Amino acid sequence: MHSGKPAIVKQLPERLVKGELEPFCRDFAALLRAERPRLVLDFSRVQEIDRFGAETLLAWLKHALKANGDIKLAALAGAPELILELTGVGRVFEAYPTVFEAVQSFHGYPNDARPVDEFWPAAEEHAGYGLRIAN
Repeated sequence: MHSGKPAIVKQLPERLVKGELEPFCRDFAALLRAERPRLVLDFSRVQEIDRFGAETLLAWLKHALKANGDIKLAALAGAPELILELTGVGRVFEAYPTVFEAVQSFHGYPNDARPVDEFWPAAEEHAGYGLRIAN
């Protein structure tokens, strides 16, 4: 059933790598603290992802699921898609070819989405926000 809560679309930076992803983390963590977060991660600009980036995605998903929310991936292609496939991380996310389809998968209308594309101040590693990956 559709809750009426809008999906939030977040444009990811070009590089989801340690040392460059941290500025993105702090305020994104604030989005995860919302009640039932419904987030779409737009990969259309992502060119590179490393282990830290993949682990961060998993930590974000774990946190969203604990809050009865979800994170979906959109516009995943090229090397980032291959890395997520090879590491198995891609199998735990629902992925869609377009942001439009990812937003619609939340059973809302495409105008449900609110882009949140500011680039935020420096942050610490994702683990510093209580978003740890359980072993």
